Amino acid sequence: MSVRVVQSGIGHTGTTPLANLIHGLVAPDSPVKFGDKNIKNEIITKTHTADVDKLMKMHPEYELYFVMAERVDEKVNVRINDKHRSYKNVLVIDYGEILETPEWGVEDIADNLFTKLFKFLPREIIPNPVAGSFRMATRLRNMNARYEEIKHKPFSYYDPFYHIHGSHRGRGDELLNIKLDMGEPMYKRRDE
Repeated sequence: MSVRVVQSGIGHTGTTPLANLIHGLVAPDSPVKFGDKNIKNEIITKTHTADVDKLMKMHPEYELYFVMAERVDEKVNVRINDKHRSYKNVLVIDYGEILETPEWGVEDIADNLFTKLFKFLPREIIPNPVAGSFRMATRLRNMNARYEEIKHKPFSYYDPFYHIHGSHRGRGDELLNIKLDMGEPMYKRRDE
């Protein structure tokens, strides 16, 4: 059975840097592909679909590994539900683990994520694991450099390799109180 990595998370949870970090480890020269339809053709797919069960039913021919982003802070409240969190093929990454700060740099982010992904993903999809953390840090640095080039462009400007937009960071926070429990709305406005 072929392996596929699905990077899943709702917007504003760090899905773009997380997807690029995963690419740095598994497929450093490949562009980020977005959308459930790409699962069939790509080893790594970024999606905002958080329903793990739905995606597994849609793609029973693949061994799916989900790397899911969550964020709970004063701006965003997005948690992965306990059911999905308990699955052996789900790894939950907290936003703080991929947020670059003066105290937590690119190398820290890459080293931490490498350790988690190396334990979680099948070894056969990780080329040259010795250089894994380095490739991840390089990919994140390159994504950040590209963002600096396009950050003043409108959101409609799109870089297909890194899956980043102009004005990507710090845009509106109108859909940021999100609960990913089954049977409840996936999206809720913060003020509700």
